[in-house]
Amino acid sequence: MEATLLARFCPLIWLDSSESESPYDARLLLTQGTVLDADTGMPVGSLASNLSNSASYIDLPAANSAIQAQGKALDATTAGVPVFGKVDTIHLDGKYLHSLLYVMCFRSTGEDLLCAHFVKVFVDATTKVVVAAVYGIEGDIAHVWVDAADLKFTDRSRERIGVFLGAGDHTPLPAAGKLWRAGVGKATPSADGKGLSWQESPLVVAWPNQLMQYIGRLGPNQLSLNPSQRAWWDGATTQKMTMGARFLPAPA
Repeated sequence: MEATLLARFCPLIWLDSSESESPYDARLLLTQGTVLDADTGMPVGSLASNLSNSASYIDLPAANSAIQAQGKALDATTAGVPVFGKVDTIHLDGKYLHSLLYVMCFRSTGEDLLCAHFVKVFVDATTKVVVAAVYGIEGDIAHVWVDAADLKFTDRSRERIGVFLGAGDHTPLPAAGKLWRAGVGKATPSADGKGLSWQESPLVVAWPNQLMQYIGRLGPNQLSLNPSQRAWWDGATTQKMTMGARFLPAPA
């Protein structure tokens, strides 16, 4: 049932038109990723064996097979790159919901040092209707909750939501445009949604046991804490988060 749910509700992901970094095949994280110490940058062991060091992160090598797409060098397999997926069931507002986690992998380089690119799609366990989605925007606001009425769906059956990734930092946004956020030191991510589409044919692989056990970070930045603290790999989202932000639509 989990595989069916993850494929049915897998978001359609849009890259920014200026994007130059390819998404990583999630499975390569396990075979090509190197665990590095967050302070020294030195290798500390394999992913499977590094179970106790929370001050570590996984580094990925640069993609080595690239093609030109819309003037940018992107990995040739972008259209078929899978994402990680995981299903939890939570109780929220008197209803049981399936919490479907989708994790996108990018190499932590340049503007992108967080590598916690995730979306949670909440589906009514009885009616199998999408009721909301949570977008993993890093910073003081851990989650940005968007009700179904405000989501952009990519098909008429209202089953697959759109995810628009910011240029350079790959921040997942629920709409093309700019996310306005109040407060000192908060970034203003934006995405135009005019780049290559990704996951047209849903390809989701189960959250692997190696990452279930791994308690380090997926990126080197201090904001990217271990998975349980980030509350994105487990079913920790059990209440609606205040958005604390608003979206400015992209210019026509």
